[in-house]
Amino acid sequence: MKKQHKIKIEVVRYDDIDGFGAYCSGENIILLNIDSIVIADFEDELPMKEALLFTLMHEFGHCLEEKLGLEFSEERVNKIVNEYIEKYGQSN
Repeated sequence: MKKQHKIKIEVVRYDDIDGFGAYCSGENIILLNIDSIVIADFEDELPMKEALLFTLMHEFGHCLEEKLGLEFSEERVNKIVNEYIEKYGQSN
């Protein structure tokens, strides 16, 4: 039987997370900083559903890096998310 890898997503209210989310390496946890996401939506910086989608994609990218034995790379993950945005645009 194949080993299953589970990823936990936690919605948190942390002021000490820089940005919308974080991936906890080794723990398989993606943290979504709901305070930052709500503030960005309120200030018309980025709609909430966009912030949630892009944050999950970004942090899941770091999870995949870890599982595939790749070096952590903000540049690689940002490139993948940006290519998605360019191809599919932002939702309406």
